[in-house]
Amino acid sequence: MGANWNNPAPYQIYWEKSTGITRKMVGGVVVETKQASPNGIEVLDTWMTTGVAHFDIRHDVGDPFCITGSVKYRETVQFWKTGAVAVNGRHNNVPNHESYASYNYDSLGNQTFTKVWNFGTPDFKCLVGWFAWCDKSYTASKNF
Repeated sequence: MGANWNNPAPYQIYWEKSTGITRKMVGGVVVETKQASPNGIEVLDTWMTTGVAHFDIRHDVGDPFCITGSVKYRETVQFWKTGAVAVNGRHNNVPNHESYASYNYDSLGNQTFTKVWNFGTPDFKCLVGWFAWCDKSYTASKNF
């Protein structure tokens, strides 16, 4: 997601669906990689004002390594023109999820991303079926 406050109102939110690589590790070594489909991503309730941009994102698609597991999260994101971002939502405990935000560009014009949150210590029993305790909620924020 991106917000463009450089143009006059109405301001522009732009977005692109994408997913990262899921890594299967054995003994700390990556033995296989796969990628979840971005087809299950929905972006909803997008709006912008002179100082804040807002969107909801939902992703629900099969886990690339497990027939019964899923990549599943719901997140509400707000980011401010001043450089703060806040996220809150729910996610399956497996696979691990993480969120990144960018407010700056480096000297070569490349966007630089900073991790807003991530969750480790997954419970892999969540891959064999849906259990209420597999659904975790979170709130995180970052100032740039």
